[in-house]
Amino acid sequence: MKRKFYRFWFLVFLAYPSSVYCQTDSQKIFNFLNLDFPGLEKVKNSYNTGDITKAQEHLLEYFQNRKNRQFYQIVFEQNREKADQHSQNIFLIKSANYEFGEKIDWKKVHQDKEWQFTLNKMKWFLNYVGVYQKTEDEKYVHAWMRQTKSWIDLGDPGYPRTIDSGRRLENWVISYWMFVQNLKSLSVTPEFNAKILQSMAEQAEFLYNPDHWRRYSNWGTFENSGFSKFVVMFPEFKRSDMWLREIYFRMRFQLQESYHPDGVHIEVSPSYHGHELEVWFDFIRLAEKNGVRNSWNSQIPLRPLKELLIPPALALMHLYKPTGYMPQLGDTDKRDERKFLLKFGRHWEIPSLIYTATNGKQGQPPEITSVAFPQGGYYVMRSGWGNQNRNFDEELYLLFDCGSNRPWHAHYDMLNIVATAYGHDLLIDPGRFTYNDGPERERFKSTASHNTVVVDARSQPRQYTPQKAEWHSLAGFDYVLGSQSSYPDVSHRRSIFFVKPEYWIIVDRLSGNGEHNYDQYW
Repeated sequence: MKRKFYRFWFLVFLAYPSSVYCQTDSQKIFNFLNLDFPGLEKVKNSYNTGDITKAQEHLLEYFQNRKNRQFYQIVFEQNREKADQHSQNIFLIKSANYEFGEKIDWKKVHQDKEWQFTLNKMKWFLNYVGVYQKTEDEKYVHAWMRQTKSWIDLGDPGYPRTIDSGRRLENWVISYWMFVQNLKSLSVTPEFNAKILQSMAEQAEFLYNPDHWRRYSNWGTFENSGFSKFVVMFPEFKRSDMWLREIYFRMRFQLQESYHPDGVHIEVSPSYHGHELEVWFDFIRLAEKNGVRNSWNSQIPLRPLKELLIPPALALMHLYKPTGYMPQLGDTDKRDERKFLLKFGRHWEIPSLIYTATNGKQGQPPEITSVAFPQGGYYVMRSGWGNQNRNFDEELYLLFDCGSNRPWHAHYDMLNIVATAYGHDLLIDPGRFTYNDGPERERFKSTASHNTVVVDARSQPRQYTPQKAEWHSLAGFDYVLGSQSSYPDVSHRRSIFFVKPEYWIIVDRLSGNGEHNYDQYW
């Protein structure tokens, strides 16, 4: 038995070509490329004759001049002050400033754990592009190359987390396309070009690994934000077709698992609702621009991708407050991201999305003002869309949250409301504030930080399934009745009556056994 065992391993060792074991760093990129791809003939000839230097030169020349891939239009930030700081390895992230000196320590841990994660996503590369477009100063390209090589030297394509790998690869793909193909910077060397292409392929292969795809959460989408763009923009790699098929599968999976049938995101955070949707929308329009199609033939009819994307987009439209901000439910920050609605509406020619994104200046108003999302647990009462007696931003708006408080990005906020009227926020949700574990995070997640009722000075227990609510929307009024019984021995029922288009009446009823203290917060 021992002889057979050793003979087996001896044969396996011989099965690998010797070139795999003796390749230098400058040669490794050619192991990933499909050298039979149209346009790479000079690269292949030089590589086969052993002239690696010439092969790298031809490879850079190819990517500088290829016409088979284009990106959709992007408006880049052009902040020269920030670009100068970043080029000197000085970073202000999450309100914390740090000067690294000559070399960035990518593994530096900060008090705010999001600091290191944000650093490794390298979003400032896109500002380099914008400033370079304006100034043509090659120092920004040199900074981009220097910092890229510094990160590659870590030797870990998945560092520090899979979600950061996806976002980083996205910024690398866009900055590469701009500096190399679009702007054709003379500072980019053949050696660097080979190095970054190899690293991007290694990161794509890392993200392709099923063990690195975190399904059933927003990570599953954000891990693919850069992977999907890389696959579309770089068909020259041997495994491009395989990667592309996987992206189409993951997109359908994420869209079907991340959103309820009514269009609301399962993690009850409007911020993640919009950002996940934007990742897949960007992939689809990039694929369409470059004539890329899914090569898999399904055995059963599949819903058109448009049908998977539109319900979440329409739900997001109704969630937006008249002031232009998303309600800060769960882990949502105060941000105006209506530009995405505008891009989406124009791409799919949806007048209501265009109308909402432009404050009623373009498009057509949605047909309904108040709407229920029973699976997601949101109920929105709105006086109008600025097309009657009030301006768009002065309309009345109330969102009643009767959903689950269990997902990771949810807060203990069942039966919470937010309200806006006459251009002002009347009742707010404090939103995320921080992801750092500790008293501040617990305080912002607590029931007492939301517009609902607290029982016995304690936050609500976790409850996964949204409670069914009674909902009526008529010409003269809206009415909703929701309840939650997550507290032991206590049931809370909240009813809201909206006398259109002027005011709301809110009634809380609490019942239970024994004596309890009730605090109603506004």
